[in-house]
Amino acid sequence: MKKIKSIISITLMFSLMFCFQLTALADGETATYSTIPTEGIPSPYPDFGQDYHYREVPPNRNNSLSGTTAKEPGYLGVWGCEIGKSSSTRLKGYGESVASNYVDIVGFTLTFQKWENGRWANLKTFEYERFNYMKADNYFFLDAKPGYYYRTTSVNYVKDMGISDYKSAVSNYIFFN
Repeated sequence: MKKIKSIISITLMFSLMFCFQLTALADGETATYSTIPTEGIPSPYPDFGQDYHYREVPPNRNNSLSGTTAKEPGYLGVWGCEIGKSSSTRLKGYGESVASNYVDIVGFTLTFQKWENGRWANLKTFEYERFNYMKADNYFFLDAKPGYYYRTTSVNYVKDMGISDYKSAVSNYIFFN
């Protein structure tokens, strides 16, 4: 029995030694990352990427106003973001939030991201809000460096009668050259 336990222990030890191989970078060496994004979806268009969502049915809420003639809290019906080339040195981003009806606040944050060092890095974030309105949409511009992949992300929201509805979107990425 002792012999079997010893054999199992030695086998496990050797298998772990060969399964987990740690490597360190030598002095002066740098890590290499994929220059092509490994996260996200490439745009089918060379100069434009987008992500839009539509909700036809209101979110399920336990609301004491249901079935009354009082105003129901608003919710997001459409939300999304876009990215596009504006010029040879600028990118154009667009965000949009559309509420089900007039709400206290409808808005979004739009973030430009660049694929760098194997991850999406946030470059700049913009915020846009409208009050007592149904729709918030706006364009924002960013000076960009050619030779990289870019995308936009958005957090879209509606705040009405003390209830908030948040959703997010991530555009397809494009190569800026």
